[in-house]
Amino acid sequence: MFDVPKVLDERGREVRRLLGVALTASGGLGSGHALNLSRRFLKGELTEAFLSLVKFGPRGGREERGLLG
Repeated sequence: MFDVPKVLDERGREVRRLLGVALTASGGLGSGHALNLSRRFLKGELTEAFLSLVKFGPRGGREERGLLG
């Protein structure tokens, strides 16, 4: 299976950047979810990437691992 990269216009690049900011703020993802998102970003499926981030939300357990102040 091959993913065909999509060239994003200026708006798409900004949306992709903001999704990256949201991803960083969420504290990371499990490996399967991260792979899924990277493939969606590559293919330009930004709406689906956003909905995936919303569905799964922030990664849990950050307080228990001492990652929050």
